[in-house]
Amino acid sequence: MKLSPVQLLETYPLKVSIEYNPLAPSDDMLAITQLDIEHMSNVELLGSDTGESGVVNTYNLMLGLRSSEASRGIMPYSFEIVVQAKISINVAACKGDVEIDDLATKNGLTMMYGQIRELLLSSTSRMRRGAFMLPTMSFMDATFKYPIAVDE
Repeated sequence: MKLSPVQLLETYPLKVSIEYNPLAPSDDMLAITQLDIEHMSNVELLGSDTGESGVVNTYNLMLGLRSSEASRGIMPYSFEIVVQAKISINVAACKGDVEIDDLATKNGLTMMYGQIRELLLSSTSRMRRGAFMLPTMSFMDATFKYPIAVDE
């Protein structure tokens, strides 16, 4: 079996805050049709190393999600969760005409969202209103933000 070119090296939560929301409707009246969730993300290339398997780029990523003020009357919990991760990409193992930095952004944020989703689900399953699961999301339209070029 061959390793994926994208490897999750480490990941950990920077902030986890989940609070019961007494303003939300009771369970039998709860029908969330649209979530109002704010997010922030950051992707940074840490560097490149050349090893026996070729060039490997290492990235630092951060993803944060939180419920907005507008959702306080709808969602059973208010939350803010921020996760940081470090991933590596083996450039030689990537096939086709793929943008390596975008691959790091798309796959890295997808893995981190899964961690946030699991953290929220497992924590709220032990709370008063029961388990709350975020919907699945796609980061396939996310692109790497290149630094602004400076004329020298």
